[in-house]
Amino acid sequence: MEEVVNIHGTWGETENRKSVEQEESTLSIPAIRVRHSRFLLKFRCLTFNINSQLLDPIPDELLGCSAVPTNSGKDGTATSDTDVYVIATQENGFWSPWEKAWTAALGDNYQKIASSNLAAIHLVVFVRSEHAQYLRSVRMSKVATGVGNIVGNKGGVAASLLFPGGRKVLLISSHLAAHDGKVQERNDDYNRIRRGLFESRQNLIPTPRKGRKRNQIADESVLSPRAGETEAHENNPRLKPMLSSMKGRDVSDEHHVTIWMGDLNYRVNGNRRAVQHVLEGGMFEVLHANDQLGKERKRGRAFVGFNEGDITFPPTYKFDKDTDTYDTSSKSRIPSWTDRILWKTGKGVDVGTVSLQQYTSLPSIKNSDHKPVVALFEVDLGRIAEHDRQNDASFDEKDDFGRESCGCTIQ
Repeated sequence: MEEVVNIHGTWGETENRKSVEQEESTLSIPAIRVRHSRFLLKFRCLTFNINSQLLDPIPDELLGCSAVPTNSGKDGTATSDTDVYVIATQENGFWSPWEKAWTAALGDNYQKIASSNLAAIHLVVFVRSEHAQYLRSVRMSKVATGVGNIVGNKGGVAASLLFPGGRKVLLISSHLAAHDGKVQERNDDYNRIRRGLFESRQNLIPTPRKGRKRNQIADESVLSPRAGETEAHENNPRLKPMLSSMKGRDVSDEHHVTIWMGDLNYRVNGNRRAVQHVLEGGMFEVLHANDQLGKERKRGRAFVGFNEGDITFPPTYKFDKDTDTYDTSSKSRIPSWTDRILWKTGKGVDVGTVSLQQYTSLPSIKNSDHKPVVALFEVDLGRIAEHDRQNDASFDEKDDFGRESCGCTIQ
């Protein structure tokens, strides 16, 4: 007997679906036998530097949907055709009430399956409730790139989602170095994040024996070297091959799909008067030619292999609060597209796996000095080979990275 399980209408044929309980840390998920299947999910990805301004309730513009009237005539739970909500925020010191506001807005239609923060950098992921059972595991990781690569005011937070057939999707929220002239620092932050996510310090750089307790295990969640540790290891000839490999590592190569969001802080080169004149004339192509991120990507210095949709919306930074007016303070900051969403498919993965449906800003949201940016993706995780628990390595107690899973509870 075969049954069709629809995930947005395109979860293909399934065969003899089993309910074999699989314990993946705190996430218990049934094993599924799948044959000749396409797995198409709609992702709504949002990045927003909220400038420490909490929004509660969540506006419909952020949800991307309208509320459904209840029998009493009052607005009820919002409805949407989105399968996965990915909400990346920066300068969010209210991440707990922020999550509660999103949970209330989405209601029982969605379940929170991932949540983590690094200081005020935050990432939370909600999945449509009927789809949550298909997740095999969720792993979280974070990398600090602030002062001394220890302080978490800058850095990245990530969730790695494992779907049936070993399909892995990586979601990243990041906040890179600020200020107009700090292009190299932003590139360095990007490189440190891509190398450090889901990699323990113990695996990368063994701590010197002196001062280390026996059987000490390094924290895998935040990569931040101890004072003097990096220099000591770089001078150790036995560790040079390991360090060389570490420098070339890219976490996106370990995933089928990567979506990177955040206040990346790349600016538009120029002076305020000239940029304002070009902007008022609607000459976006001139601004695009002077966009730092675009230049660094072309030169192969940052976000190599990533894609970005056409930017048809005005610069998202910096605004006077509660207005659509660019910075009128004495600093008179240059309008720039600091807030971005990019994506990448892994090696050997068909580029058609990810289809960008929309890429825009939300100018009606005015509580911050940034505007939110939204990207809508259709992600086709491809034909999933028939598998079972006995011959599928992804059912092992360790995840596909070969480490113990540290999944999170579905709430």
